[in-house]
Amino acid sequence: MSSNPEQIHVDVHSQLAGGRLNMSDAIAQSLGFVVPVMGVAYLTPLVAGATGKGAGAATPLAMLLGGIGVLCIGLVVAQFARKYPHAGSIYEYISQTAGPFPGFMAGWVYAVGAFFLAIGILPGIGGFIQGTFAAHDIGVPWIWFSLVFLAFTMVVQYVDVRIATRVTLGIVFVASAIILVFAIYVIIRSGAANSIKFFLPSTATQGGQGVLFGLIFAFLTYSGFEASAVLSEETKDARRTIAITVLAAVGIIIAYFTITIYAEAVSYGIKDANEVWPTDPTPLFTMGAKWGGTWLVDLLSVAAIVDAVAGAVAVSVTTTRMLYALGRDGIIPRWLGKTHDKHKTPTHAIYFVGFAGLVYILFTYFYGWDALVGFSFAGGTGGLALIVVYLVLSIAGFTLDWNRVMVARIIIPLIGIALTAFAIYASVWPVPPSPAKWMPYTFLVFLAIGVIIGLVARSRRVPAIISLAGQTQPDIE
Repeated sequence: MSSNPEQIHVDVHSQLAGGRLNMSDAIAQSLGFVVPVMGVAYLTPLVAGATGKGAGAATPLAMLLGGIGVLCIGLVVAQFARKYPHAGSIYEYISQTAGPFPGFMAGWVYAVGAFFLAIGILPGIGGFIQGTFAAHDIGVPWIWFSLVFLAFTMVVQYVDVRIATRVTLGIVFVASAIILVFAIYVIIRSGAANSIKFFLPSTATQGGQGVLFGLIFAFLTYSGFEASAVLSEETKDARRTIAITVLAAVGIIIAYFTITIYAEAVSYGIKDANEVWPTDPTPLFTMGAKWGGTWLVDLLSVAAIVDAVAGAVAVSVTTTRMLYALGRDGIIPRWLGKTHDKHKTPTHAIYFVGFAGLVYILFTYFYGWDALVGFSFAGGTGGLALIVVYLVLSIAGFTLDWNRVMVARIIIPLIGIALTAFAIYASVWPVPPSPAKWMPYTFLVFLAIGVIIGLVARSRRVPAIISLAGQTQPDIE
């Protein structure tokens, strides 16, 4: 129970299903949000240098260093999750350390980031499937696939959060296992081509500077590792379980990306990793064609698609829990903070995110954007928002006790701050081409909307924006 008797507790009409989830459900949420197969299939060229600067043949090094930075932020999240189990996660963590208004803004930015990822991945799924079908001379517009999977994500969330997390776990496990086994096969078969040089800055054409720029996109590839924290009010023994699952997810993801992306590097070889990899939009499928042919490319394509479906479910779960927490406290419309009487799922938030996803699918299609352009624009905007939140979390890490280990209290937050600050800078400068150049402005518009919402709530004397005592506290032992 909360130690403050004045704090508002959850009423029956806005209560999630406590204790329904276990550790595997929580891990599934984080792994699903990261979408590890999609990262290997589509995002590694960005790390390698698709923007003109990158790590090239040293991409495995950039991913490993990015993983170390993510581990530092994961340690911060785990510490907060142990102290403050709450569906609002970041909203609660920053409220407890910096006050209600900064806490709301952190929660708002995190919700915005998850929201853009949730709607952006839908045209992405459609585009991936359309491309796979087109390779076999089957022409189906991507919009139909996107609409089907939008309905799927809404249904599995609406009925029972366990369905959402366990569908995610099953999909991510099977899809990732396929890619991991294939990567190990490639490494073994590569023989003498294996080399420690892929982990040396000097291997990259642009040297250490290229590795640093590759870190930006490596960090984006890891985004979402902390997503299990939003399930704190629905998980058994939340204080212990969420802290463990955040760190377990980070460890699993680091190992997975290190192995699979090293396999991609070895498959290219040092020369082509520097010259070809940055311009190859589908490196996983290139590796599949080299080592297995058309049938293997099809298998890898299916694995990437189903992994994207799991990601759509996971990011939607994260978004709806954040909106639910803010709505429950009355800072945004309380309608979003209501749950289903029977299922105890945040149905109103699910309706809202589902409707927004429908609007974005229709906008992308009828505006004439390619499905993958729609995916990259919303995904990039959401990724930028999440990096800003990670920067705020890293700064807040200085307030944690760290078991009175002063070195940890200083070094761990500093690494997180350095990585995220550099990633934010490099995301906006030099200015990327359109429509990517509009991503920072889109983020700033939503940031301004959040400030207005917060100020209006303060003028209305909404308890949750005035003091911690006005914020809803779940009854978690």
